[in-house]
Amino acid sequence: MSSLPTVPLFVGGVELLLIGAVALVLIFGSKASDIARNAGSAAGKVRKTRATAEREIDDVRGELEESVEPVKEEAEAVETDVEEFEQEIDSATSDIAGSGQDEHGDTHATDE
Repeated sequence: MSSLPTVPLFVGGVELLLIGAVALVLIFGSKASDIARNAGSAAGKVRKTRATAEREIDDVRGELEESVEPVKEEAEAVETDVEEFEQEIDSATSDIAGSGQDEHGDTHATDE
């Protein structure tokens, strides 16, 4: 059993930039600090851009949900109307079928 902490196998883009910046400092000395500063600035810009994009996505998602809701309500209303119309058709059909029977329940065939 090792007392050393485990190292994750996956390193993201920002971490790679920082690791590269440290390596450049070790290799190039004073110029590397400028390079590292630029890399850190780029990483900050990436994070800021990502946060902005996530906010915009959330805004668009909210607008989409707002525009879909009235359509859903209208579809439900149409579905209710269709069900009522089907019930009216069924009752009219049974009334028509019932009017073709005499008092004993016999149906009268009509010759056309």
